[in-house]
Amino acid sequence: MTAEVGSVGPSYKAGVLFHGTEPLYVDLCQACGTVVRLYVKKTERKWMTGQFMRSGKPSDD
Repeated sequence: MTAEVGSVGPSYKAGVLFHGTEPLYVDLCQACGTVVRLYVKKTERKWMTGQFMRSGKPSDD
């Protein structure tokens, strides 16, 4: 399922003016509910950097 306002996960560049969000998957321990692993299925993306996320503007990389 997705969050109320869309998918939860890291953002990537999907074109000059657009960006997308790759779903973030979580593996949980069935015995205790501890998070075992966080991952995305498609790793070949142009991921947005922390600089973009902090400033709200595209970075130069």
